[in-house]
Amino acid sequence: MPATHILVVEDERLVASAIRNELEQFGYEVSGVASSADEAVEKAVATRPDLVLMDIHLQGTDDGVEAARRIHARHDVPIVYLSAFSDPQTVRRASETEAFGYLIKPYEERELQTTIEMALAKHRAERRLEETRRWLAAVYNGIADAVIAIDPDDRVHFANAAAEKLTGWPPEEAISHPATKVCVLRTEAGAPVLEGTLAEVARSGASVDLPQGAWIIGRRGVGFPVEGTLSPIHDARGARLGTVLAVRDISPRIEFERAKQQNEQRRLRGQKMDAAARVAGGLSAHLNNLLTAILGNTSLALSGNLGGPDSRERELIERVEVAAHQAAKLAERLQMFAALSGRPAGQLLPLDLDQQMSELLNDLRLRIDERVGISYRAEAGLWPVAVDELLFGQAILELALNAEDAMPEGGLLTLEMENTAIAADDLPSHTDALLGEFVRIRVSDSGHGMKPAIRAHVFEPCFTTKQSGDAAGLGLALVSSVVDQHHGWVECSSHANHGTRFDIYLPRYGEQQTVRQPAATATRPRGDAPTILLCDADPMVREVGRQMLEERGYHVLLAADGLEAVSVYHDADRRVDLAILDLNVPRLTAYAVLEKLLQIDPQARVLFSGGYFAEDLTDSGGHTLGVLTKPYRQKELIDMVARALAHT
Repeated sequence: MPATHILVVEDERLVASAIRNELEQFGYEVSGVASSADEAVEKAVATRPDLVLMDIHLQGTDDGVEAARRIHARHDVPIVYLSAFSDPQTVRRASETEAFGYLIKPYEERELQTTIEMALAKHRAERRLEETRRWLAAVYNGIADAVIAIDPDDRVHFANAAAEKLTGWPPEEAISHPATKVCVLRTEAGAPVLEGTLAEVARSGASVDLPQGAWIIGRRGVGFPVEGTLSPIHDARGARLGTVLAVRDISPRIEFERAKQQNEQRRLRGQKMDAAARVAGGLSAHLNNLLTAILGNTSLALSGNLGGPDSRERELIERVEVAAHQAAKLAERLQMFAALSGRPAGQLLPLDLDQQMSELLNDLRLRIDERVGISYRAEAGLWPVAVDELLFGQAILELALNAEDAMPEGGLLTLEMENTAIAADDLPSHTDALLGEFVRIRVSDSGHGMKPAIRAHVFEPCFTTKQSGDAAGLGLALVSSVVDQHHGWVECSSHANHGTRFDIYLPRYGEQQTVRQPAATATRPRGDAPTILLCDADPMVREVGRQMLEERGYHVLLAADGLEAVSVYHDADRRVDLAILDLNVPRLTAYAVLEKLLQIDPQARVLFSGGYFAEDLTDSGGHTLGVLTKPYRQKELIDMVARALAHT
């Protein structure tokens, strides 16, 4: 075992010599002797002893207590004071330096040795405890879940870095504050959660899960849906020391599930529309043939000698002719529905919606009942959208005709267009919404409105409440299909006797303001090593990927979802040389992430990663430099990255 080195600080030369002899007899090595505070600090820094024996009264302006403070500021070493003074003021000043011992002169030799050994043992224990604390802090700060330790008085004892992201409280500031103030948990209805859950843990002595639908409200008022567990902390004898709360933000998961549900609903709607279009196309052809025969025969009958103008026979034939004309209109609607719903959107080109709507209004005024007034308003600076003019125009016409039917005695048809941004907080009130910037086209009427049971089915093919023979229940289904083809969505709001409102959301064409646009990253300085952005939803994959890349000298940036990847790429203080994008990241697809990266940097380059590739992923204008199949080893990852960087 290596010898223990001790620095002796004593201004009496004979006393210092005696102490040195005693220490050497005990088997210690004296690393030096100092007689002043300045000399003590200098030798402590130079020799880094295992312990300092410090006399309090020294030569010079600073005493031993001040010397101990200066040594502690630069070197973690236990200090034992040797002093002939034991007055309360001196002892108090010495205790403030976290002394490991205080011996009153004169002392017994064994008393000195015992004090030194106890001080060394205590310091070793404290160092191990500090190392354990640092290990635990590194572990807790390295995990994605927020971890908050709560003492028996329900005050915060510890919080990791992830807790700051959810609560808005820096860990060092949160300590000693009431846990219910730092971690504000609420049900969806707004009822407090943490207070009752802490009480339940204290009462039962067992772990308790947060209720389903819990939300955490951050310091700035921003809320996140969360799930988590409160668990009691007990000492070796079973006494409760406190509670630990582990909580995680589940909004990415909810959004991912929501996106999956939206895609499934769109797929089912598309299947219904395709089936209805095929049926409508076939029916319209047969109906036209039959109606041609019916109308031809009625016209022949009416042109012949069929009684007088007021005869019963002529009246019946005329009724048949009227019904046939109505059926012909229905067949025409079926044919148009089949043609448009089955027609994929042509090339979506950026369009000035204000100008397009002005042209549509002229057509609407000719086709809508003159008792229906038309009001139009468009926000100044309306964002461009990419549309198929034919399909868009037909969708607006269908909404206008639907509004006309809802106002048989006349009323007001209102068309409005404005820019709007959908953020995460807006999603609960928009069932089919996407994140980003959109132009909202609102078509509303002052008609009789709809009951909720009817409103829920308005976009289904062939659903209608109208009694007239020319109603096929196809117009609103067509609107929904057209909007889907334009990557947007449509919402219906209506109340009985209070009119109906349809809101169409079409994505803004080009630059999205939610992705701030600095100078392209190609103009940013390169780092000392290539910078890699690794985007993967799995924290274990992110961590092992980071380690594999950093071991080979790469600078690594991490992101857990698509939106975070765009934000990290945007905010990087150096050029990002390559992005590795997992195909299954939530919030934005890997393809959408690539599109947004190209808006930030036209020279962006990516590798896709995933467990299965059903299509050619390299067809992206030369921006995708390869596909990385999971699971991969370090050599496969590094080789792929090296080949990709060689192309940049």
